[in-house]
Amino acid sequence: MWNTHDRIINGLPRTNNSIEGWHRSLQCHIGAYHPNFWKFVNILLREQTMAEAVLEQINNGNQPPPQRKQYREINERLAALVERYEEMNIATYLRRVSRNLSDTV
Repeated sequence: MWNTHDRIINGLPRTNNSIEGWHRSLQCHIGAYHPNFWKFVNILLREQTMAEAVLEQINNGNQPPPQRKQYREINERLAALVERYEEMNIATYLRRVSRNLSDTV
């Protein structure tokens, strides 16, 4: 288990799902467990081109796809709990965090 307290305080995602999704996509594009060097380099170049295109879109004011309402609400509740961390004992804090996370199932 890893701690998300600091991630929430810093406004970072609670999970690494986006990275896992990117990795899965990369694996599908490679199409082999051990591609040759040049195929791998070409795939990385394509990934770089795609990343630069996304950055250009963001720089031009386009917003990334919105987060689903369910996860946005959970993140907001957890952020409110983290802000009030010092006001409650650890058992109460953990119980409230677990109640919020169990809503995701």
